[in-house]
Amino acid sequence: MAAEELFLGETGTGPGSDLATATEVAAFMVGALGMAGSLISYEAVAEGMVSRKNLVGKVLADADAKARVEKLLQSQKERVGQVLADNRDLVEALRDALIQRDELVGEEIVAVIHEALAGREAARGGRSDDHRIIDLTDAPAPATE
Repeated sequence: MAAEELFLGETGTGPGSDLATATEVAAFMVGALGMAGSLISYEAVAEGMVSRKNLVGKVLADADAKARVEKLLQSQKERVGQVLADNRDLVEALRDALIQRDELVGEEIVAVIHEALAGREAARGGRSDDHRIIDLTDAPAPATE
């Protein structure tokens, strides 16, 4: 969704399953893992086996927990949008390479990124600003309230 907003100026139906998955993960983080400032586990009040779908329903039915999920999702969307904006040249380089080759794998992806980073450095007059690619899997834990 963040990429569609940044590159297309609008969103379509494409992010639908991504939003469902993100909501499920965020609800699990809030409702079972004690993240986002709550120590309540909705799993503790379950009857029998708890599926993630059942947990998501319980979390989203609670107004405070739902607000925590929304806040978590919104903050991560903003973070992803900023990472994409900061690295727009890399995304465009990958797009262009995909248009040319239809598919990129492993080292091909790395090569395209390194080439784009070299172009970024050249455009800055050879200055080697910190142009590390941010690893979103290393994201800090959500802030507690």
